[in-house]
Amino acid sequence: MRYVLLLIFEASAHRADRGDSTDTRSTVRRLAALRIERANLLGFSTFAAYAMGNQMAKTPEAAIGLVSQLVPPAPERLAQRPQRCRS
Repeated sequence: MRYVLLLIFEASAHRADRGDSTDTRSTVRRLAALRIERANLLGFSTFAAYAMGNQMAKTPEAAIGLVSQLVPPAPERLAQRPQRCRS
């Protein structure tokens, strides 16, 4: 059963990168380039900085800071959970 699930996952994960008519890699590269270009035209150094401009954190650095504050308490909180919640 596990082998079948792996085959299904692999087929799904690589359905658009086989070099045939369904290959979307060039489209993804073009979209990434357009996102960078748009961000640069609007005065941002990266697309992440542009995209985060209207979010709570406002900058990628602030988002990393927020997540960093959550990481240290996570193992302690996990240890406090009953075993049945962790399996």
